[in-house]
Amino acid sequence: MPVFAQTEANDWYSQGTVLIMQGKYSEASQAFDNKIVQDPKNATAWNDKGFALYSLGKYEDALQSYNKALELNPQYAMPWNNKGALFYRLGEYDEAVSAYNKAIELDPQSFLAWNNKGMAFYSQGNYDEALAAYSKSTELNPQYAMTWNNKGLVFYSLGKFDDALVMFNRSVELDPQYAKAWNNIGWTYQSQRNYDEAIRAYSKAIEINPQYSTAWNNIGVAYCSLGRYDKAVGALNKSIEINPKYASAWSNKGEALNALGRTTEAESAFSKAKELEEKS
Repeated sequence: MPVFAQTEANDWYSQGTVLIMQGKYSEASQAFDNKIVQDPKNATAWNDKGFALYSLGKYEDALQSYNKALELNPQYAMPWNNKGALFYRLGEYDEAVSAYNKAIELDPQSFLAWNNKGMAFYSQGNYDEALAAYSKSTELNPQYAMTWNNKGLVFYSLGKFDDALVMFNRSVELDPQYAKAWNNIGWTYQSQRNYDEAIRAYSKAIEINPQYSTAWNNIGVAYCSLGRYDKAVGALNKSIEINPKYASAWSNKGEALNALGRTTEAESAFSKAKELEEKS
């Protein structure tokens, strides 16, 4: 994940940081531009302008801002971390790892950079390297819930479900409102065919975030596995209501409807799933 600096100032810069925290990225970018007009060599303003642009999906402009920050201050670790996040978002994982390595070289205690490096390795399927990076992150900051969740994903991908559950549970112990970790607990239980526990975990994820379409889909699949097809259809309808382009939810709805003997509706759901898959 990218990060922006926060320092005290009574000028355009302070306005920009407030706007970022409010999610008003376009206005924040303009505020940082105004600060840069006042102080063109302010590397922090260039970095945070890059963060605002990144958040707007303006990746090329964001990269230019990060590079300008580094030109002004080559020892500034944060823009390297942010460049890594940008490359990660673009699927350029080798470049992301290189950027995170530079951030870590400049700031070896950055648990965020270690976590982010682990995410890039994980996305490449380099699970050993991912675990090593995540372990360094948790060593530096044992209270950071996201890294424990990410370690769980590695263990899950390796088929080590019990180890994955330990990691996911540690994550929600640190952050009980972490909906994604609750969803991952559910999916791990589901992979162990422990559907009742899976449903409990998905229900917690949905309680925290009622708009979490993936959790609604997953609880629908769990209900199907228990033969509770009416409940499954209800959950899958909710998933589709939140995300009408969710092909898997449409396909799973078709399976549930078929099991209920509602073949015409099932065929319609399967058709919609196929249409969405072909467009993706």
